[in-house]
Amino acid sequence: METMQPTAVSPRAAADGDLVKMVYILYIVGFFVGFTALAGVIVAVLNRGSASDIERSHFSFQIRLFVRGVVMLLMAAGLYPVVTAIVVGVSWTGVLLYAVPAGMIVWFYVGTIMAVARGMGALSRKEAIVR
Repeated sequence: METMQPTAVSPRAAADGDLVKMVYILYIVGFFVGFTALAGVIVAVLNRGSASDIERSHFSFQIRLFVRGVVMLLMAAGLYPVVTAIVVGVSWTGVLLYAVPAGMIVWFYVGTIMAVARGMGALSRKEAIVR
């Protein structure tokens, strides 16, 4: 009877893709607890240099996703005072303009969920993510 020898598995091979997956999860949790998205982008930036090519593509994608989200939310937040000034100056019909920043926020949420789903799918297939 042969005895089976344990094989050494490097910690990096065992955790292949785990950090990438964790960042995607942090982004989704970030919808409810905002600072987790910031933690996710920090993890992505710190690990991008030492990652494999596939992981590097995901980390770069996650960083772009975070920056796009910050820009979208800042634009929407900046539009609310402008829309409020227009509503006060025009009349009650200007209230319809509130749909513009609200639509931007909805677009951000839907776009982020779709991007995370796309990234998780590519990661599960062990594929690099492309723009």
